[in-house]
Amino acid sequence: MSLQSDEFVFSAGYPNPFNPSFVVPFELYSPQSVDIRLYDMTGRQVRVIADSELPAGTYNILVDGSDLSSGTYLLRARVDNVVKTQKMLLVK
Repeated sequence: MSLQSDEFVFSAGYPNPFNPSFVVPFELYSPQSVDIRLYDMTGRQVRVIADSELPAGTYNILVDGSDLSSGTYLLRARVDNVVKTQKMLLVK
């Protein structure tokens, strides 16, 4: 499952389920404001993965979840005011 526009392609985080880390892959065709956060199922933010203006390029951000409890998390990515949410399952 990927999210795509003329300005970017945002692919699904993998592996899913993960233990203890996963990769968030995306590609920007022009400089974009990127905001990627991980939330637990109560809506509490547990990690800010990216929150900045990034130059055009291909990215594979490694997210370490070794300090998190087993369970389901929501990976929310906002690029160019388009939002994608993906469920991520941590199995320890």
